[in-house]
Order: sequence, then C-alpha cells, then structure tokens
Amino acid sequence: MKCIPITLLMSLAVVSPLTMAADDKPIINLKPVMIESKELNTTTLGLKYEIKDTYHFGGKPTATTTEGQTVTFGDIKEATHGGNGYVGFDANGTWTVDKADNPTSTSTAALKAGYHNFQGNFSLDTGLDYKLEGDQDYSEKNSMYGLFLDSYYSFTRDRSTYVIMGLGYDKIDAAEDSGRTALTTTDTYDRFSVDLLLKYSLEKLNKKKYGITSLELKYSYYEEVDAPAAIVNANLDTFNSRTFVINFNRGLYVAYSSGNLPFDKQNDRVFQIGFDQNLFD
Repeated sequence: MKCIPITLLMSLAVVSPLTMAADDKPIINLKPVMIESKELNTTTLGLKYEIKDTYHFGGKPTATTTEGQTVTFGDIKEATHGGNGYVGFDANGTWTVDKADNPTSTSTAALKAGYHNFQGNFSLDTGLDYKLEGDQDYSEKNSMYGLFLDSYYSFTRDRSTYVIMGLGYDKIDAAEDSGRTALTTTDTYDRFSVDLLLKYSLEKLNKKKYGITSLELKYSYYEEVDAPAAIVNANLDTFNSRTFVINFNRGLYVAYSSGNLPFDKQNDRVFQIGFDQNLFD
C-alpha cells in the first residue's frame, strides 16, 4: 500500500514564509499516572505524554478574550480571526515500565497539513494527515494517511466550556500488526473514526486550593469499512472508548475509562490518577 511520504507533508511548510504565533507555544504535557486495570487485575505506574507543535502561514493569529488578554492555545485549537493554513505535529500515548501491564497502550504520532478558520466561538479545521498508530513502543503498528475534519464550539465567552468533534477517514496499512495478520491476509483497509471531547469549566465556581476546575467527557469510535469475516468474528472491526475526567487545581486529575482502542490489551475498565504539567507554561 502506498502512503503519502512524510517528506511530502513536511515540504508544505515552505509554500510561504511561516510565522509561529506568539502564544502558539509548543505543548509538551507530561503526566505521571497510576493506572489500575479491572480486566488485567494490575496496578502500575506510567507516564502519559502529549507533544504538539503547529506553524501557521497565510494569516496572523489575533484572537483575544473580551478582556483583551491573549487566548491560551493549550486548551483549544489554534485560534485566529479569519483563516490560515498550518502544518503541525502531534504525538500522544502512555508509557509503563512493563508494557504487558499497560491497559492503555495505544499511541499515535501524526503530521498534519490543513486549513483553519476561527470566528468568535466556532472553528473548523480540515486537511490531510499521515499517522503511525501502535502500542507504546510501536513494535506493533499501523501506518495510515487520510482526511480529517475537526470542529470546535465554545459555550462561554471566555472559551472555558466547549465541545470538539473530529471526523476522520483513513487508508491503513496493517502489515506490522501481527494480531491482525494472524487472522487475515487483508492487511490494507479503510477506516472511519469519530472523536468527541466535551469540557465543562468549574474554575469560577471553585477557588479552593485543590478544588475541581473542570469536567471532561471523551468518546472515540473506529469502524473498519467492509471488514473480513475473520476480523468481524474476532470483534476487531470496531473499537470504542469512553473516558470521564475530573481536573483539579495544581494539575491533579482522576479519570475512569471503559472500552478499548486498536492497540489496547482488551476491552477494559481503567481507573487513573495523575498530575498534568505543560513544560512550556
């Protein structure tokens, strides 16, 4: 299966001079976390990570709050009044010392090139991406390329309560996924995905030192198009995951998840408690 070369996506960066927004800082979130798996009957320590950087061209980010303060890009998509093109990198996953004890081992790394439009409390992103999806060290993995459409809507003037929905359609090469190749010789396929994030801010209501600052609900759904019978019978044609997160002051959070993603160990119920810190804050 032929995939879009990474160098092609990176070359889009030279279409016009790139300017990095003053407040569009790189995101490097590291989250020490304790993970408890109901199905594996294990408790382990791990490190969740999110690394993200985006470069804009063809437009200058100018979004401000009603008080005149620059919008923080850590919580919402790259914000501009009007539209611009962008290229970006995004990687996330969870590391544990023994990956056999990691119930949430699905990791992704993506290069994106697209167009972004932001007007007031609504934004829309569309473009192409090239991704790797695998277990925590990518010894088992899929490579893929596809189209994405992301939308963002804020319910409040300060943009602290919002919903983000992402739609994707990918061409996947699963030649390096031994779990799949053991079941079928069909190692290339199409997949549709939906991701939803709803964040509700409680920061203005709770000023305590370790009070609750926000609640989050996350949902992901993946479905293979025209999956072979062996994949359907093994329940590997669809994946879904639901996560509820409570965020506290000082970066503390607790989360409960059910379901599984493509490289997770199994359909599981997982409890997590950890600490969230962006190194560039």
